[in-house]
Amino acid sequence: MTVSTPQSWFNSVQSRDYEAVVAALPTMKLTRTRNEETALMWAAKAGDLELVHLLAPAENSAQNADHYTALMLVALSNPPNQREVCLALAPFEGRNVLPDGRTALMLAAEAGCSEAVEALMTVSRYAFDKKGRTALTLAAENGHQKCVELLTSPVHGGYCYDARMAIVAAAEQNHMSIAQYLAEYITGHQPATAESQLGESVDASQYTSDPNLLGDVQADFAEVRQLVKLYSAETAAKDLALTNISSLLLEADAAEVESLNASLHEGSRLASSRPSVEPGARYDALLQNVPPAYHSVLITTSLTRMYDSDDSMTALMGAAYLGHIAVVEALINTECLRQNIKGQTALMIAIEYEHRRVIEMLAPLEYGVQDKEGWTALMLAAQKGDVSTVALLVGREAGIQANDGWSALMAAAYGGHLEVVRILAPLEAKLRDYAGYTAAYYAEKGGHHELARSLRNLDSL
Repeated sequence: MTVSTPQSWFNSVQSRDYEAVVAALPTMKLTRTRNEETALMWAAKAGDLELVHLLAPAENSAQNADHYTALMLVALSNPPNQREVCLALAPFEGRNVLPDGRTALMLAAEAGCSEAVEALMTVSRYAFDKKGRTALTLAAENGHQKCVELLTSPVHGGYCYDARMAIVAAAEQNHMSIAQYLAEYITGHQPATAESQLGESVDASQYTSDPNLLGDVQADFAEVRQLVKLYSAETAAKDLALTNISSLLLEADAAEVESLNASLHEGSRLASSRPSVEPGARYDALLQNVPPAYHSVLITTSLTRMYDSDDSMTALMGAAYLGHIAVVEALINTECLRQNIKGQTALMIAIEYEHRRVIEMLAPLEYGVQDKEGWTALMLAAQKGDVSTVALLVGREAGIQANDGWSALMAAAYGGHLEVVRILAPLEAKLRDYAGYTAAYYAEKGGHHELARSLRNLDSL
């Protein structure tokens, strides 16, 4: 059979004329139907494993009119050999995402296609879509218990830290058997350490069981609904701002990290170009500012590097970047006080992007940390003229100077932020940077002459 037209090409695919397909592949590859489907998509949907192996190297990652790849189409349907076809396509298309950030694994989890989930669950297991959902949270939200069980199986080599978000998603949709399963999973698998980060001996066994977890979720159901509603509303406004943050949560397997760095790059390129110091962890202050019920979680999991990439971005940082309150709520107890490669904390990122509620949640836990250039959250807020955040942090960070001697007052003075200057001047007016200049000099340099005069008068007292 001679293949020279699109019709004859797809006829040979449909009739499984492998010799004709192989002969025509160099000239006919990536030929499309009216709805932009390729021969690989046809073969995948038909469960033709041999043809999939033939076509995948030449036609992988092509998208149809709805932006689906061959693997995504298989993950959503139930063709013959679904598991084998998924395994064959995963190396080529496992990390491809839809415009909304969903991967093939997420689609399978959302649709309840357990065979596809089983085949794909080691690929982008911890990827986020643009609404902050993972494959596990989608499976829980849609009531697919078998998929939930697969996605929390030991194959991942560690505790699934999106289980807490998933239990909220399940409870919101009243999938209480899944919520019960996740509650048991969390209490039975959450990490414990023999020694706390405070340097004191800890009996890890006392933290491994919490029989009231599901009851707490049900008791707080009204609050859960409010969080999810707010989370969904805020997501719509953030979708356009997020272009490449589909893998903020990384694979537990370290071998996955290198191939994920490209997708993390946009999320880690946050506004500042300032580069990271290890967290100056204030555990005593941290424990004073959270309810006692969370102390065990903080002690046993604090500062554990769960999802670090080469940029050291965390899921909490991604949530702070987007302003996703529900995700921050779920992760704050396990990922606070961590820093990315620039030394930024989630609090600093929230300040950069002006997410007020997230700032209020993180400030009691992450104050006093300096980035790689010595900047604090207070300095960032002062630079932006963020009066409310400055008022929140001034009692905790005033007087700290950056690596070059820069202070929060200098940042506010240079920007001409009068209200911020009024708050900081009594505390920092006499500070000089390491070139010998005061805030008055920087106010003058910024063109704020009256402000400079006032600061000089205060400095002379």
